[in-house]
Amino acid sequence: VICLLAFRHFLDAMGQQPQNGAAGAGRIARTLIAQVGTGEGKSMIVAALAIYIVVALGKKAHVVVDDETLLERDFWTFKPLFDTFQAQTKTGKRKLTTILCVSEERMAVAGSKSSCLAARVDTEADICYCEAKHVQSFYASIARSEKRDFDGYRHR
Repeated sequence: VICLLAFRHFLDAMGQQPQNGAAGAGRIARTLIAQVGTGEGKSMIVAALAIYIVVALGKKAHVVVDDETLLERDFWTFKPLFDTFQAQTKTGKRKLTTILCVSEERMAVAGSKSSCLAARVDTEADICYCEAKHVQSFYASIARSEKRDFDGYRHR
């Protein structure tokens, strides 16, 4: 909670520039760094920030985790939380869409058991939990396409 409050204060402060002559005039914080130790809730902070990005800022979020076991653990832990939030649309509100990127082998085993599993980054998902290899593959596919529309994906 303290980390999220500090993040909120940081966002509020970014919108307020010191007046000329005031302490800190001309300097504005542009970076927030937080150190969170083992067992202090990094996964929860990341999940909460992903929700904030989608619900409050109207953007989409990739959550990139290097360890497939932790990736799945975190996704399934916070999936019920994600399911309680709604995203604003032009016509109203809808439930957040969340996707867990898994290996092709894992997809084959899961079959059609879960609609929230994907072998690739889903551009329509609000929150996409994936490994770095999924993100690299996604951007490589854009680079190989004829359009090469990196700007079209700016909303992420």
